[in-house]
Amino acid sequence: MARYLQVQPYISSQTLLPYYGGYRVLLSVTTAVDMDAEVFLYRRDPPTFNRPVAGNTFLTVCSPVDMTEYPIGDPDTELRYPYFRASAVELDFRSLEQAQKFLSDATAAICGLITNLDRLDALTALTPFSCGVPPDSEVPDDSETSEDSEIP
Repeated sequence: MARYLQVQPYISSQTLLPYYGGYRVLLSVTTAVDMDAEVFLYRRDPPTFNRPVAGNTFLTVCSPVDMTEYPIGDPDTELRYPYFRASAVELDFRSLEQAQKFLSDATAAICGLITNLDRLDALTALTPFSCGVPPDSEVPDDSETSEDSEIP
């Protein structure tokens, strides 16, 4: 399976207000082949006194297990943790260096996700094992058991 993602990064110009400067970064998955586009993991935060509606907090780029465990778009109310996946992330940073570091780290994490998903498809056969009595074998009756054998 040849997985592929195309991600479009965006970055804002620096804001020029004293003490309020910053940069905004947006990553948006534009193409996904043989995998979901929703590779960004979020947590749904409950409403609070100061914020009457639920909010979402970006956590990380998904792991292969996150891709199978967490739903797309909204958290599953039956799961213990209110996590969900989305195809875009938008974050603000105080400096250009922080924004560039996020872009670099996110790129590496997304590429690592694809590599690890591909590795999970490469299964190696292990030694088979059996439990119980095989269906075509004869079960010994009581006369064939030794009286000297100890039964725990």
